[in-house]
Amino acid sequence: MIPLIYFVVNLLHALWHSVRIKKGELILSRRKAAEVIIINAVLFLVLIFFYPFWPLILFAVLTRLAFYDALLNLFRGKELFYEGEIKRKKSWSDWIENKIGFPTWVFRIIYLAAYITYLIIYYAT
Repeated sequence: MIPLIYFVVNLLHALWHSVRIKKGELILSRRKAAEVIIINAVLFLVLIFFYPFWPLILFAVLTRLAFYDALLNLFRGKELFYEGEIKRKKSWSDWIENKIGFPTWVFRIIYLAAYITYLIIYYAT
């Protein structure tokens, strides 16, 4: 249930940002980070009473890394591995990816593999 909830949250957030981008708005990293923190904090506070602490945090981070950018690209009509020109400060994940230097598709596959691995471990325990 938790993985599905986090996936839906990222799906809706990517859809909302794609609409804003199509209207010509610039999505600022600070604002996006604030939105993600608020949404996940509320979800976390609700779920913390029913589930252990660490799986909630890890699912939030892994789901975001594995799905958000790909979903945003699909909603915008871009290629799955599209990495747009960054005209402002980078997000922490973009900054790390840029420092490592691998192509975008490598990171997306790594994130998805990490998400699926964690999902298997989560449901196996």
